[in-house]
Amino acid sequence: MGVRTADYEFLDEFQARGYRLAEEGVPLRAPFSGPSLLIGGRHDTMVGYRTLLAKDVESMRGTVAVLDGGGHVVQFERARLVTVLVEDWLDRMEAEG
Repeated sequence: MGVRTADYEFLDEFQARGYRLAEEGVPLRAPFSGPSLLIGGRHDTMVGYRTLLAKDVESMRGTVAVLDGGGHVVQFERARLVTVLVEDWLDRMEAEG
């Protein structure tokens, strides 16, 4: 959906000008030790899967998934797979009690 309807001309111009989120570069106050889930779309033109893979996954207890065929709205583009991943994460969270 998003991959097919993206306005690539706008996105190229937007990214070329540069932007910064207020939270970028700010370390987390305390590491999260519970189960985690990071999901990204392989064809995300806004964030990109490389940004997801650049996260500190060495110390996390979780699943990292880059879904082919998904873009910035991967939860709609690959809904069945995202649902399974989220259900698994919820099960792991519940087991933590």
